[in-house]
Amino acid sequence: AQIYKYHEDTYLLYFFLVQSGHFRKLKVPIWIRTQNYKKEFLLTMSNRKEIFQLALNSMPEEILIDPEFKLWRELEFEEIPVNFTSLEKKPGILIYPKEKYPLYRHLINFFEDLWYQPYPQEKLLKFSQNLVYLDYSPFPWNFEKPLKGFYFKIIPNPWGGKSYIAYFYASSIKELESGLKKLMFNKNAAEFKSLNDKVLYKK
Repeated sequence: AQIYKYHEDTYLLYFFLVQSGHFRKLKVPIWIRTQNYKKEFLLTMSNRKEIFQLALNSMPEEILIDPEFKLWRELEFEEIPVNFTSLEKKPGILIYPKEKYPLYRHLINFFEDLWYQPYPQEKLLKFSQNLVYLDYSPFPWNFEKPLKGFYFKIIPNPWGGKSYIAYFYASSIKELESGLKKLMFNKNAAEFKSLNDKVLYKK
């Protein structure tokens, strides 16, 4: 932050804010305390990097950005966005029908490289760790298998452990490779559908 005396009773405060990681529009609370008063501002970050200017009628003695730690703090598990990258943070179990190995070989290799343990059976596992299902849907009412194309969805694991349950489906090797390629560019998605090399839906 930089402060300039503009007039006898006017000071200009400049400061530069930067967002790292996935950008989102933020309202940033700022508290400024001077010898005469304490004032609160709410600034909107519409870009990843922004310079702000504030006019004050006395020299600031203390400047606090997000003083109540509403933005920059360690989030509770329930507050963390759920998406594909949630599966990359810690290993778990990979569940798939044994006969579907040739179709999902590329995806199986991907998760094995992340130290996921393969479990080639169609079975609902009630474990408190990351569970990734290929082709076999553990919750048909939640993970709906499409007729054609590629599909991915992830939800928090109801059995706890600060973990997730994910489901992948592909109607062919071609759809799997095309869908995975596009999903890699949409890793912030919690649900994703593609068909014939086109993204149909992402959330």
